[in-house]
Amino acid sequence: MTKKIQSLQGIRAVAFIGILLQHASVICMGSFGVSVFFILSGFVAYICSKDLSLKEAISPVESVKFAIKRIKKIYPTHIMTMLGVAVLLSYEALFVDKSKDDFIGILRSMLYHVTLTHNWSIAQKNTLNGVSWFLSAILFIYIFAPFMIWGAKHIKSFSVSIVCFVITLSAQTIFAYFVAGLSDELYLLYNFPIFRMFDFFIGILVGVCYQKTTWKCSFGTSTIVELLAIVLCIISNIFYITDSIPLTMLKEDIWFIIPNSFAIFCFAFGKGFFSKILSSRILVKIGDYSGHMFLISQCVFYYINVIVFKIIGENDLNIMKATLVFVLTYCFTVLWTKVCGKLFNRGNRI
Repeated sequence: MTKKIQSLQGIRAVAFIGILLQHASVICMGSFGVSVFFILSGFVAYICSKDLSLKEAISPVESVKFAIKRIKKIYPTHIMTMLGVAVLLSYEALFVDKSKDDFIGILRSMLYHVTLTHNWSIAQKNTLNGVSWFLSAILFIYIFAPFMIWGAKHIKSFSVSIVCFVITLSAQTIFAYFVAGLSDELYLLYNFPIFRMFDFFIGILVGVCYQKTTWKCSFGTSTIVELLAIVLCIISNIFYITDSIPLTMLKEDIWFIIPNSFAIFCFAFGKGFFSKILSSRILVKIGDYSGHMFLISQCVFYYINVIVFKIIGENDLNIMKATLVFVLTYCFTVLWTKVCGKLFNRGNRI
């Protein structure tokens, strides 16, 4: 597929805004947004991929090429934000806390961040950019993506893809059941690349459903279905925040998989009223920049917390913080992507 689906870029924007609002302690939408990013990454990887032979799918060289190709556009942003946070933390370590051990720990952590392997193990490391764990996890997943895509290409019908969806979701739930209660449960059920690989593969299966379906709806019917998808996402987030329903085995983002997958499937067709809203110029633009903004926003948060709110006091200014971070992040992202475009002669979208 060569044509970008505008409404899905809008979903990217909503997911990013939800994560930013949680980081600013305005509303709890971070888990919802992260789930959307992983599922949507699988969806896009599948529908944009060519047919692969088994030899290509299992080739380590081809797998690494596949991963690098999809990560290289955002890698300069990762390095830039890593250095931006490292400078601040190094200053605090050397001149505020006067701890050489902390400074050495930062240098060691930089090595992991440069290689994007900092999220591949449970071992604790200095966090130079908290959200970069997503990039580390998705790199790990991309290495195995060709084989997953090759397998999905052999699914012959919509009904079989639904069966595979149920099996995959069940396997992820069983995995969550067995690791629940462990000392590293938070990592294993949120950051762990293998746990997130389930989300990614589910996104691939949503892509299979999208390509295999014969669903053809009018504008009115599509609008109703899209509204249903939005309501399901809102309800699931409310239940998640309030614990109105005991989640038990539905740990962390498993709770969001069905409503998020349904929303991505519905909006991929772009035929309803709400698709038109998501396809608005501003949301599509934010969606285009979302990967860069995701990384840059956390760097901006660090500096806002250390410089601005240490001076004026944070108090109840969470909405103000979110607004300030969003505006600064967008401006920095536009400037940075233009610089990257000139330096590397590449597009500024991911």
